[in-house]
Amino acid sequence: MSLHDQDDPALREAQEARLRKVWEPPKGLFLRWTDTNNNRVGVWYVLTAFGFMLFAGVLALIMRMQLAVPDNDFVDAGTFNQLFTLHGSVMMFLFAVPMSRRSRSSCCPSFWARATCRSRAFPPSDTGRS
Repeated sequence: MSLHDQDDPALREAQEARLRKVWEPPKGLFLRWTDTNNNRVGVWYVLTAFGFMLFAGVLALIMRMQLAVPDNDFVDAGTFNQLFTLHGSVMMFLFAVPMSRRSRSSCCPSFWARATCRSRAFPPSDTGRS
């Protein structure tokens, strides 16, 4: 194919159609989980983090119900300690860390646009490098 062949509008349209087909996002709910678009992955980060925040909130409500009345036997001492530990771990590692990484990548979009590519689903901050 010579350089002048690319001036043909029909050829350009066919090439554009092939490129659009290659770059279109996956279809279906399960295939969306395999998407490599950083913005969509970021939305999954946020939704998952909020789901874990709700779970930790339920744990906090159970602990507050235990502490609402003196000598309450809603949960025993061992279960309360487990709830307390699980609540703290979920809030720190499954809510705060993903949200801070997502907010960091949304604060500097021009940097992440230069530092990422299509085949890399997560921003470079997720690779252990800061």
